[in-house]
Amino acid sequence: MCAAVQGIPINESYCGEAEQNGPLVGSIAVEASPILTFSDTQLTSVAAAAVNGHTIIYLGTHHGHLKKVSELSKANDAI
Repeated sequence: MCAAVQGIPINESYCGEAEQNGPLVGSIAVEASPILTFSDTQLTSVAAAAVNGHTIIYLGTHHGHLKKVSELSKANDAI
């Protein structure tokens, strides 16, 4: 469930009125297997950036920590 963004009510009919809460749209479901798992941590956010030809992924946790993933195996280049 989403929290209200200052002045924007978030409910069942919400359709992405604020940039940071845009809905995901598509007609084909994405299916994949995880390449990275954490047994004792819930991930709450993800951001990715391309830096000098490398993909850097930042993962936010439910404890407020930030995890940085910077190396993926060649088998996972499609990610």
